[in-house]
Amino acid sequence: MTFTAFGRVTADDVRTLPPLAVIKPLDESVNSGSGGTTLQNDNTLLLSLDADTQYMFELWLIVSGAAIGTGDIKIAFTSPTGSVGSFSSEGYSTSSTSPAIGQIRGLSGSAQAFGVNGSSNLSPVKAKGYIITSTTPGALQLQWAQNTSSATNTTVKAGSWLRAWRPPS
Repeated sequence: MTFTAFGRVTADDVRTLPPLAVIKPLDESVNSGSGGTTLQNDNTLLLSLDADTQYMFELWLIVSGAAIGTGDIKIAFTSPTGSVGSFSSEGYSTSSTSPAIGQIRGLSGSAQAFGVNGSSNLSPVKAKGYIITSTTPGALQLQWAQNTSSATNTTVKAGSWLRAWRPPS
C-alpha cells in the first residue's frame, strides 16, 4: 500500500497497517532494595494507542531471578483513561515449574503472579488480551514487580516484547 499526500485513507487501509511492537533492548531488574513488590512501569514495554480504536495484544517475557517461591514476578497493565479490556497470562506456578494459567484480569493494575526458576534459568511469561480505547489516546503499559520480596534480582531480560494490532473487521 502506498500513501500519497492529500490522498484518501480508508478504514480498510488502516487495518492493513503493521502491528505496533517494541522489543526490550536491555535487562531491567528489581529487588527488595529497589521497589521489590510494588508494581512499577517497565522502562520499555509500552505502546502508544490511538483513541476510539480496538486492539488485540500479546506479551512475551523472559525472566530470571531467585528460586521459585522466592521473589518470582507479578505482572499487570495500565491503559488510557476510559479504555476497557482484559488479559490472560501464563507461566510457571509460584510453587513449581508446572504451567500455570492466570485468571482473566482487567487492564487496571490487577496483577497476576508467576514463578521464576532461578537466576541461571530463564522463565517464560506470556499474556494475551484486548483493549478498546475511548476518546483518549494513551499507552498500554506493562507493570511488574517481585511477587515476594527478595534481595535477589528479578530480571526481565532483553528480547522480551510487547505488540498490539488492530483486528480485522
